[in-house]
Amino acid sequence: MMAERWRDVSDDLASSKRHFGEAVALFRRNIGKMSLAESYLEVMAFQHAMQAGYTSFESALRRLLALLDEAMPQGPDWHAVLLRRVSEPLEGLRPAILSASLTDPADELLRFRHVAIHSYDRFSERKAAIAVEAAETFLALIDADIAAFRAAIDPE
Repeated sequence: MMAERWRDVSDDLASSKRHFGEAVALFRRNIGKMSLAESYLEVMAFQHAMQAGYTSFESALRRLLALLDEAMPQGPDWHAVLLRRVSEPLEGLRPAILSASLTDPADELLRFRHVAIHSYDRFSERKAAIAVEAAETFLALIDADIAAFRAAIDPE
């Protein structure tokens, strides 16, 4: 049972990494090389890929809380509370799921997800570049963070 639950987490993270990786590549390849009017499809695809990457990442975090029998945060700010919760250890119960090195980039990805969902007509290349850097950090660190967390709570 536990192996199946970890596989679900891994599947969500693989999806997240694929979407973030494609978003980074799209941004680096096309965005900023033509006017926003000319790059409409690229900008919209980039924003959707960033949103999909974050949503898959958040799904993995939700599965991890369920694996630990931790309740999901409630309220209108549950997305931010979820990130804060997984970035902090629970004394005597579990270590932090995300390392300190990944906490700020994950928060930046959450902020960009909000923009992609609610403010897509106000796309800013400068702000998108910050989110791309956060996605690159995420891609570089997430596997090690999850592996360290799993080793701490489920050593096999």
